[in-house]
Amino acid sequence: MVDAEPAVYHAVNMLAAIHEDSVASKMQLTGTRLDDPRHLFALEQSTRSLALLRKRGWSHDPQLREVTLMCCLLFTLSEFLLGNYTIAFQHLRGGIRILNEEQQVEPSGKEQDLVEAFRRLDIMGAHYGIGPYMTSNMRLEEQGMWNCMPEKFKNLTEALQAVRHVMGIEVPWVTKCWSLSEAEILANFEQLCQKQRAILAAFDEFAEKFEMLCQNKYSTLSPKEQRGADLLRLQYLSQTLTVKICLTHGPVPEYLTPEFVTLLAAHKAFIHKSPERPSIFLDIGIISGLYCVSNRCPDHRVRLQAIEVLQSWPHFQGMMNSNLVSAIAIVRMQSESGQCCQQETTPISFDTEQSLTRLLFDTLTSTQQASCWPSIQYGNALQGTTRGAKTENGLLTTVPQ
Repeated sequence: MVDAEPAVYHAVNMLAAIHEDSVASKMQLTGTRLDDPRHLFALEQSTRSLALLRKRGWSHDPQLREVTLMCCLLFTLSEFLLGNYTIAFQHLRGGIRILNEEQQVEPSGKEQDLVEAFRRLDIMGAHYGIGPYMTSNMRLEEQGMWNCMPEKFKNLTEALQAVRHVMGIEVPWVTKCWSLSEAEILANFEQLCQKQRAILAAFDEFAEKFEMLCQNKYSTLSPKEQRGADLLRLQYLSQTLTVKICLTHGPVPEYLTPEFVTLLAAHKAFIHKSPERPSIFLDIGIISGLYCVSNRCPDHRVRLQAIEVLQSWPHFQGMMNSNLVSAIAIVRMQSESGQCCQQETTPISFDTEQSLTRLLFDTLTSTQQASCWPSIQYGNALQGTTRGAKTENGLLTTVPQ
């Protein structure tokens, strides 16, 4: 499509330039800097892409839908890399609106990959208080968690589909719990606990069937497939612990510390085993599990180890940035302990701590409603740290129609 579609070609060039700059800055959220040659080039390419899309906007070209979706995705990822979250969410909703309006259109094989990418980002958006918006994601609750579980998994594809289905229900519910006040949790405690038990039961069933599959098939898998299986294990381990503690907004009980230590060890083992360090990918990876450990473990020393792991691999997981998650964890620890993390036994330098703290406050300042993100509201640890919002300056301020 890149060679055949000029609009996509220019959008890919835009993303490539921004990505190159992001890698050079270790995935810091730099915002749009028009004094940077790569950002100027990206702006030029985005303008050309948008102009081509608008020119075709009134045509009946059968390829227009797929081209527009691809450009929406590329613009979304570009704005996330820059840290322009508000604008990125606009592009994401624009693509989802197209998918929702034309559900009767059967996606082609290539377009199905685009649909899946939007579906994953839509679920991840719950961490930032948006969505899910896709009709198919909103219907997951109606379908229930058990319909996706075959009697046994025949292959990794079935296991992946099952865990994505469960997480499509679990992630929005958990992030809603993060945003509840303690009074709201107490008022609805029995109902919330019932849902919590149901989700944990679904993950337990998944774990049993998945581990049986690995016991029978893991040694026959290719290295790439084994990495996929290892990542699936991290996903269900991470989400299980996340669900266990989601109704606890105060200090997490110390008896759960061994579970955090085990989860951190699993992440370290995964990173050590895998030589690949992609800087951006669209699926749930290691960031969500390390968010859980770095933000909520009762032992601050374990939290600091999780932050160190996040810092060892600067990357984006969909819209989740490893530096921003590290920053939230550090500021949360500062708030809880009333001191800087340097007073803990830590491998994190003072400069790194200061840089990450500044990153978080800059993001809170420049992003509309950032202080209301569930991942920041959870535990009320950052109260009183936000500043007035500014307007973001994105590469593309209007969503392709």
